[in-house]
Amino acid sequence: MTELENATRKTADKLPPQVAIQQVIARYCRGIDRLDREAIISAYWPDGYDDHIVFGGSPTELADWVFRTLGPYVATSHFLGQSLATVDGSHAEVETYFSSWSHQRTEAGEVLGQSIGRYLDHFEERGGEWRILTRTVILDIVHRSPIGSGPGVPVAGRHGADDPSYSALPKLSASSAR
Repeated sequence: MTELENATRKTADKLPPQVAIQQVIARYCRGIDRLDREAIISAYWPDGYDDHIVFGGSPTELADWVFRTLGPYVATSHFLGQSLATVDGSHAEVETYFSSWSHQRTEAGEVLGQSIGRYLDHFEERGGEWRILTRTVILDIVHRSPIGSGPGVPVAGRHGADDPSYSALPKLSASSAR
């Protein structure tokens, strides 16, 4: 275990379960938006399962699907809303609201997508660490619209380690991959 991993683990051990769980969900969203494979997989236990409406599979299969699906997108951005958690020993049931935005280039032009929904998670604590055991994604609202022409605003966010957050926040980037 590296010094950073050890420090991150000590910090996580001091967090109340609900806060530790929220950190896992945030790490997952960052992994999706940055296409950070390790961050996505690390949010789940290896025997975990994700039911993502049009996809279902293991954490590794989820990461593969995310890369195939979102790789061609210009950008995605997830926002987390309220989260309700019931913790019972080393198990927790968690409902978290989310809104995700996507920017996609298609043959017909650029498209802005928005999905609003909920993550229905079963978390499990093992060895002092909380991770997702099973997740079901529920979509409540989906909207897609063409992006009109307007002033070209430079966008700095990008997939992968070239995103400015990796150099600006190196400790956070290393800890999000766990």
